[in-house]
Amino acid sequence: MLPWLSLRNSYSVSGYLTGFRQAAVVAEVAVSNTPVPSDRLDKLDEAVAQALPAYAASPAQPHPIAHVLLQRLCRIVAALQQKAGVPVFNDAVVLSLRPAAEGQRLCHLGLPCLGQDHTAVRAALRWAADAMNQILGGLPAEPALATLPVLVALARQHGPRGTNTVYFLRGADAADIPWQRVRNNVYEFGWGARARWLDSTFTDATSGMATKLARDKMATAAVLRRAGIPVASHFQAQDADHAVKLAHRLGYPVVVKPTDKDNGRGVAPGLKSDDAVRKAYAAALEHSASIIIEKHFTGEDYRLQVLYDDVFWATRRVPGGVTGDGVRTVDALLRELNADPRRGEYAGGAILQTLVMDEEAQDLLAEQGLALGAVPEAGRFVRLRRAANVSRGGIPEPVLEIAHPDNLLLGIRAARAMRLDMAGVDLLMPDIRRSWLETGAVICEVNSQPQLSKHVPAEILRKIVQGNGRIPVVVVVGNVLQAPWYATLLAAMGEWGRTYALVSPAGVQIGGQQVAGPGAVAAGMQAALADPAVHALLVVVGTATALSPGLPVDRVDALVLAPPTPGEPQARQRWMQWTRRLAPLSRQVWRVEEGQAEQGGLDSGDFAAQVESAEAVVASIRSMLH
Repeated sequence: MLPWLSLRNSYSVSGYLTGFRQAAVVAEVAVSNTPVPSDRLDKLDEAVAQALPAYAASPAQPHPIAHVLLQRLCRIVAALQQKAGVPVFNDAVVLSLRPAAEGQRLCHLGLPCLGQDHTAVRAALRWAADAMNQILGGLPAEPALATLPVLVALARQHGPRGTNTVYFLRGADAADIPWQRVRNNVYEFGWGARARWLDSTFTDATSGMATKLARDKMATAAVLRRAGIPVASHFQAQDADHAVKLAHRLGYPVVVKPTDKDNGRGVAPGLKSDDAVRKAYAAALEHSASIIIEKHFTGEDYRLQVLYDDVFWATRRVPGGVTGDGVRTVDALLRELNADPRRGEYAGGAILQTLVMDEEAQDLLAEQGLALGAVPEAGRFVRLRRAANVSRGGIPEPVLEIAHPDNLLLGIRAARAMRLDMAGVDLLMPDIRRSWLETGAVICEVNSQPQLSKHVPAEILRKIVQGNGRIPVVVVVGNVLQAPWYATLLAAMGEWGRTYALVSPAGVQIGGQQVAGPGAVAAGMQAALADPAVHALLVVVGTATALSPGLPVDRVDALVLAPPTPGEPQARQRWMQWTRRLAPLSRQVWRVEEGQAEQGGLDSGDFAAQVESAEAVVASIRSMLH
């Protein structure tokens, strides 16, 4: 018997498929015409939903794909990507579906992905097709599902690194900001002069020198101290014995932490004994060879998020732990805490980290005179983590609205002293509502690549990307190079006063200078959109221009349709193909013929109809630019 599904081929699309808001993969899939027994479909749905929760959460109907097998194939691939932390903003679509030999139909599917490297999507497609064939063929589901973790790990390897990037991508999609992957974890948000690059919270304006200094806690403290900003006293330890001597010199309690790590890795605050220092020093050595001993400052742990001399978010970081109710044990309280759906693996993109009862937690329980089976009294907080970082199980509480202005200014000054455009400033003080000038405070870290709360990246994008990041894009289709109105249009754009790019059959011009010879339209558009000097893009598609699978824009501001070359049926056909591709993407469409124009729709399909003056087209484009 033929398999229910068979992946024949797949390739990445350079640019957007029509209707997509992200990059895409086109997959050629052969699907059986044989009816599928309903009980086996139920078994498939049940098995996959247990392994991939996002599959169960996604509705089976309505869906752009009507065929029951293709629909499930696409839902499985999307759910697998989501489990790996890869954002998916589009449903898969059927690009074509036609009869094939041997009782099959051949389908071309468009599926969303992150970039042109479609290794993970292709592997997910193969796995999903194989799993479906086995389960629908009556075989047990377990062997097929046993290999799922390998696929999730592969997808995660090819996906965004860290939750910050995922949040930025989601924020961009919600704000209608076009984005694309540049390389590795660098993503571009916007086009041309309005585009910005981000690698997590590193921007294209972040100083490499400042980043290097911020990664060294000794260097950071020196820079801040030079600027008159309070920091804790500390020394670098040579070994465990030296660490104990330094602790005595500073006076207990002390903090042991790596010099060059963040996210709370290897940090042990509030140490009060030589044994605790030795143990913390050994633990810190697992993260770094450079360890410092610091005087502990008693206070609450706050994180101030700074961007361009403005604190746009502030949180109090509550360390990982549980609160007693006088009835349940520490173990029961911990299990309830970890049942929170927001908690999970930090590497998997969970908002909060699962709190594990490890050696650190056991030591802290012992220090508090408790054990896992103990029942803490109602309201008692049982601390299970020394550091309050969210990546170590802490919980952030917003405090921006109650923070004293002096404390916000202190965070701003710290980021400014480090020459960072964006920073997470960690502040220890008794109460954020009172001025640090009154209560005292220390800044223990300035993080050049801070971990952000879920909603914060959208706010950052609004601050660093102008508008929705788009520049005006005008596309002209047809035989126009010798038309008088086209010369008028070029003159109008030349008088605009800003740099624009022209992509035409002659090549690519930027600011009136030729930068590339004749080539594919999509490549020329991409070259123009990637140039930070470009404020607008004019594209001329000749009737001999080949149609590419994707374009580097998901939307066109204006489409101008001029007549194809007279007496050439093939040119007319190519002109129609381009028109049908671009019309659904265009906000405004004009038809031009012999210097005449009319703004209007294309419902009739008679795109070459005789119309009125072309001056309106040039005037409208001129106003669009301004």
